[in-house]
Amino acid sequence: MLEREISRKYYGRRSKKGGYDWIVCIDDEGCFITDPIDDWDKDNDYLDEAKSNPVLYDTLDQETAATVLAEWGRSLR
Repeated sequence: MLEREISRKYYGRRSKKGGYDWIVCIDDEGCFITDPIDDWDKDNDYLDEAKSNPVLYDTLDQETAATVLAEWGRSLR
C-alpha cells in the first residue's frame, strides 16, 4: 500500500510584541491552530484568514515553524 504524502502549510500570526501570537497549520485534514498556551486544535475558522491575509500572517517554512513551536514546547503537526 502506498502512503500518500500529506501537504502541510504553516502560517504565523504576527504579534505586535514581536514573534507570533499563534501558528496555523493547513493540511489535507483541515485547519489546526496552536499557541504558547494551547496545544493543536482543529479550527477551520482560521483557514481563509491565514491564507488570504498576508498583512497579519507570515507563511512559514517547515524549519521556521518547527523553531517557533519548539520555543512553545510544541512539535510540528
